[in-house]
Amino acid sequence: MEPSKKETKAVTSGGIRAERVASGITEHQRIEQALRESQALLNAIVDSTSDMIWSVDSESFNLLTFNRSLSDFNLQQRGIRLQTGMSQEDIISTQDTLGQWRGLYQRALLEGSYTTDYTVSTGSNVLQLTFNLLKRDGKVYGISVFGKDITERKRADELLRESEQRFRTTFENAGVGMALVDMQGHPVKSNSALREMLGYSEEELSRMAFTEFTHPDDRDLDWGLYSELAAGKRDKYEIEKRYLKKGGGVVWGQLIVSLVKDRNGRPIYALGMVQDVTARKLGEEELRLTRYSVEHASDAIFWIDPQGHIVFANEAACRSLGRSREELLSLSIPDIDPLVPKKVWGRFWEEVKGRGSMIFETQHQAKQGRMFPVEVTANYLEFGGKEYSFAFARDITERSRAKEALRASESRYRFLFENNVAAIIRATLDGRIVDCNGPAARILGYESPQELLGLNMRDIHCDPEKRAELIARLQAVRALSGVELRLWHKDGRPLWIVANLTLTVADDKGETFAQGTLIDITERKQAEEALRQSDQRYKDFISHSHEGVWRLEIEPPIPINLPEEEILTRLLQDGYIAECNLAFARNLGFSTPEEIVGLRFRELVSASDKDRLESYRSSIRGGLGSRTVEFRGRDRAGNLRHFLRTEIPIVENGMFVRAWGITRDVTELKQAEEEQQRSLEQLRALAARLQKVREEERTKVAREIHDELGQALTAIMIDVSSLSHELPVDKKQQSESTLKLVEETIQSVRRISTELRPVILDAVGLVAAIEWAGEEFEARTGTKCHLDLPMDKGVIDPECATALFRIFQETLTNVARHANATEINVRMAKEDGKLILEVHDNGKGVSEEQLSSGSSLGILGMRERALLLGGELTITGDPGKGTTVRVRIPETHPTVSKGGQ
Repeated sequence: MEPSKKETKAVTSGGIRAERVASGITEHQRIEQALRESQALLNAIVDSTSDMIWSVDSESFNLLTFNRSLSDFNLQQRGIRLQTGMSQEDIISTQDTLGQWRGLYQRALLEGSYTTDYTVSTGSNVLQLTFNLLKRDGKVYGISVFGKDITERKRADELLRESEQRFRTTFENAGVGMALVDMQGHPVKSNSALREMLGYSEEELSRMAFTEFTHPDDRDLDWGLYSELAAGKRDKYEIEKRYLKKGGGVVWGQLIVSLVKDRNGRPIYALGMVQDVTARKLGEEELRLTRYSVEHASDAIFWIDPQGHIVFANEAACRSLGRSREELLSLSIPDIDPLVPKKVWGRFWEEVKGRGSMIFETQHQAKQGRMFPVEVTANYLEFGGKEYSFAFARDITERSRAKEALRASESRYRFLFENNVAAIIRATLDGRIVDCNGPAARILGYESPQELLGLNMRDIHCDPEKRAELIARLQAVRALSGVELRLWHKDGRPLWIVANLTLTVADDKGETFAQGTLIDITERKQAEEALRQSDQRYKDFISHSHEGVWRLEIEPPIPINLPEEEILTRLLQDGYIAECNLAFARNLGFSTPEEIVGLRFRELVSASDKDRLESYRSSIRGGLGSRTVEFRGRDRAGNLRHFLRTEIPIVENGMFVRAWGITRDVTELKQAEEEQQRSLEQLRALAARLQKVREEERTKVAREIHDELGQALTAIMIDVSSLSHELPVDKKQQSESTLKLVEETIQSVRRISTELRPVILDAVGLVAAIEWAGEEFEARTGTKCHLDLPMDKGVIDPECATALFRIFQETLTNVARHANATEINVRMAKEDGKLILEVHDNGKGVSEEQLSSGSSLGILGMRERALLLGGELTITGDPGKGTTVRVRIPETHPTVSKGGQ
């Protein structure tokens, strides 16, 4: 029976309501589940944090909630295990602490949220506490607390305060001026020493840039360096500069500025330290002025010791005497003053010493022999514990000439003019030569002055236009000195002349003349040009050389009497490359010489470069003499390379001042040598193998000849002997000759077998074999053989025995062929773990030329046999007295032959 439409509608409506109710229940459960999961996650986060979190109710302050960090802290500090609902009395044992905590909670109820620091009474921990009110439906029901342990941060803050206090104390009480300067150059902080030095207060300095109290001549340098410091291009700089004082005046300071950065590496300010060096600078200036005054005084000045030796002479003294300073310092007063010979110098010195000061006139003699009058003021003084005479010598030639001027005449003037060693020409301003002396004529290639008279200077001047300019200058200044010009020689070649020119006026006509003193400097010019070309050739040679050429300068120089390590340390620290070529730069891994020039030695030689450092130590131990040394070193990229260095250290007055050197990269050569050595070792191994195989083959052949052929011949001889008894009498003679032939064949077989490999060498040993060979040699050649062999015939390595026996055989062969000896002495022994075999003959003796010719294959083979076993062979000869062959082979030798296998 089907339901009606009304019934169907009612059922459908009820089903919808039921579904909605079920859906609401499901959604509620889902939300509750999500809340539980969120709460669990929150609890996990709270328990996992290192901060302490808890809450108390707002009435009695009993514990509502807490996390694991608080529980662990209380368990550690108070020994109490926390539980929800615990009162403050259960947690805190002392009344004072209990009162503090109640006060903290009461403050939260009155003020609301706040943060404070709290020191735990049970320990040294400091907590940062943040209190918040808990509300439900707008009503406070509890207080939440977040606690963070800030003990370490507090300690760090305290240490920072102590450090800052120490810095302030040091800064303020420093004996030198100090200032903290911001990046714009303003001294934000200065100490009393700096304020006292400059006369400004700290407030005044803070309002100024440091360039304002810096001397104008030093501002650009200082500001440029400071800008580089601020830009991070340098960490510090040091200069000497002048400061302007507030009240006027200048102060010299030694300034050191360093950059101060924050923990992120950003510059925050600069620290400047200034040492007042004004007194030192003034002293240096005063000393410089004093020296300058003495050196450039117009009068000659001498310092003289009691023996009359000149210990100092100024420039005027050098000029007046025509000598260099070095020449004067090697002379004494009697050498320049003929009126004070050596025999009277002692009395003269005592007179000056007794008077203290005296003035007198005498004569001085220049280098060329020229005598000129001088007025001398001699003073006696003591300086540095020594006695000196400090003397002024004034050239009074002009004064003497003035005295003689009244008696002078034209003839004297002519005499001086014509006989002057200097070339003198006098001409009108338009160039006409009116007078000259003999030296002038000779310089220009003329036989006499008369040939020059009437000629015009324009005709002999190589550059007429420059002459016109020269005359104009002379008219403007009246005198010119040191003028270089070119004049034509009579033969047409140009001459270089240096001239001192003056304008003179003739008394009679008032005409103006140009008079010149000429010096031929053609040779000097040629020498200068030759020097320039030589210098250019030197530079070309250096720059194009495939070998590294370098010059090392040492500033300051190093005393050579210092200990070895100190010399090396100072060489690395104070030595620098002053000059080098491209090859040297490439040797060290650089691209250009400019990259090396100026570098300190320590920048080129690493402390780990042991071989190179040891090569320098070896040079120092060798007395810093010229030497060539081979060493290994690393280049800029760290590659190990082999070098051959020739060095020439320069030592002056016991001081190591510089060194020249040539360094050749022999890396490829060394590699080739090593490869050659490996090839040689392989060849020797092969030779050893071949030698061993040959000996084995000879032994085998000798044994087969001895055993098989010898036995067969013996059997034949026995058979022939038996047959001979059965032959008729007339046939026996023929059988006997056959037997004799067989016997001789047997002897030949034995001899061949013995020569291939003596049976005695393998059967009895080396000593017996040498004894047998010596006796056989004596019997065969008639040469007396004296043997000194060891009684102990111990076991000797077969290879050693074979080698020594073959060397002995070859030696005997050489004696028989070349020595013309009548006797030989053979000695064999063991010494220091080595087998020694020595053979000496009394023959004609081998010469060095024969030994070094390399044509003797026998000697070469003997040497190789010894070398293959790690031994050595020496041959010495004394003409007319014989030859000695000595072999030394280790008893335990390297088995080269095995390597050859």
